[in-house]
Amino acid sequence: MLHSKNNPKCRQNDLVVQDLADEVLVYDLKKHKALCLNQTAAFVWQHADGETTVKQIAYLLQKKLRTPVDESVVWFALEQLAKDGLLENKVAAPLMFAGMNRRDLIKTLGKSAAVALPLVMMITAPPAAAAQSGCRQVGQSCGGANGTCCTGTFCSAATGTCCLPIGQSCSNGSQCCTGLCSGGFCSSGDGCVLYDTPIITADGSTVKAIDVFVGQELLGVNCMNGETVAGRVKHVMEKETSGVYSIVAENGAVVNCSPSHLLIKGFGDTKGKRAEVFKEGDPLLVYDRASRKIVEAKTTAINRVEIYQPVLMFEMDTAEHTFVSGEIVSHNKGEPDA
Repeated sequence: MLHSKNNPKCRQNDLVVQDLADEVLVYDLKKHKALCLNQTAAFVWQHADGETTVKQIAYLLQKKLRTPVDESVVWFALEQLAKDGLLENKVAAPLMFAGMNRRDLIKTLGKSAAVALPLVMMITAPPAAAAQSGCRQVGQSCGGANGTCCTGTFCSAATGTCCLPIGQSCSNGSQCCTGLCSGGFCSSGDGCVLYDTPIITADGSTVKAIDVFVGQELLGVNCMNGETVAGRVKHVMEKETSGVYSIVAENGAVVNCSPSHLLIKGFGDTKGKRAEVFKEGDPLLVYDRASRKIVEAKTTAINRVEIYQPVLMFEMDTAEHTFVSGEIVSHNKGEPDA
């Protein structure tokens, strides 16, 4: 088959590529940046050879994952790869797929599509020489232009030491490029909720997190006196997490969130605590539907699932910076205590 400008072709020059178990690390020698491609994004990139059509890539991905894969998943991956300069040619997507973002894709394909959603993440990386030679361990100085980090690790611009990318096992935050080790894995540090998390609006109705939009009024709380307040959404941020915590309150309220998601730990707490530090018996603030009031309840169960998952965070315009997710009061801003 001849190469066609209508088929995507991955870029191969000036790149250092490392294959890991479930992801691929790519270091760009021209732009001096490193990218982490999850399994789906990596598969699309590796099969974009200029000969294989988008429809064929979708079929091959479906065979590998043993689950239905819509063509839109491949187009979404190609859009991300093109933005990060990993394609030699950018193939124009059909109108129905053009400009599609992660939220649009989830709405189109349903919750099950989250399993196969492609993800390309940028990681702070060493200079070109460091990507090709030498080997310094995590925590050791990477020395600027003369630094050398072992395969699979990167040079942190913040600390000047070799560090681990998101999703890798860790024992403390100093080992991670993001500075945060959550539940034994390097985390992005963004506190967020899953797409299907129920969010309470200002009028007491419920919408899924994926359906929340900028300007919408959500129910918030004054954590000192428990009075409810209405706040408008300023920004909707799409993130990803390497682990999901399920926090359950004694009234049955449940929130599924990233390890660093902030939950209000009882009346008087105005900063919030990370989900990963909660223990059974710890107080929470929850929304009681019967009385339409905010009440205090104990944490009865905490579970963690190790899985990459797309998540959402909402920035509110109120001084309280709170919203109610899964009927449990969350905080979108602040400096949480340990």
